[in-house]
Amino acid sequence: MRHHLSAFIFLFLPLFSATAQSTKPIYDYDKIWAFQANIGWQKSMFLEVGISRQWLRVERPEKTSGDFIRSISLPDAIFGANANIGGYYDFSAQQFLLGANLGGEYYYMPQSAGLLGFTARLSAAIYTRTSNPDGIDIRIMPQVGITAFSIFSLYYGYSQPILSDPISGIGRHRITFAFSLPFHN
Repeated sequence: MRHHLSAFIFLFLPLFSATAQSTKPIYDYDKIWAFQANIGWQKSMFLEVGISRQWLRVERPEKTSGDFIRSISLPDAIFGANANIGGYYDFSAQQFLLGANLGGEYYYMPQSAGLLGFTARLSAAIYTRTSNPDGIDIRIMPQVGITAFSIFSLYYGYSQPILSDPISGIGRHRITFAFSLPFHN
């Protein structure tokens, strides 16, 4: 009896493991470019435009023989690197500021939440006054928020100055509405 049980396990174990392997999701990454626009408030009104390189993590079903159609599925996670340049209007000094930032972002789209997800960014920014280009302000900005379709996002962030003499027209708290329009290569 013991030999029959060993033969049963030896013959049918590969069948069960193959079945378990075929039900695991297959993840792939689509690489796309996206246009980004940010508008918000940081003690001064700002508008930023830029580009982003994104890596979309999507779950793809296994292809069977004769399956020529590539299924369309929404991404469940997006990693991105972005570069933005923007204009900031300092209401207290009645002047324009220029800024540029470079950073990374992550979107997480839980399957149970439908088309809403969570997002986080970390950016480094440099600002200057148009009237005095010698005075610069460098900041690190972590931001968290929610996203819809990974296209529309609302962030709250904190802008931490690195230099000892920050520009007074740029506050530490930052509210951003972001729009990201992907376009394929």
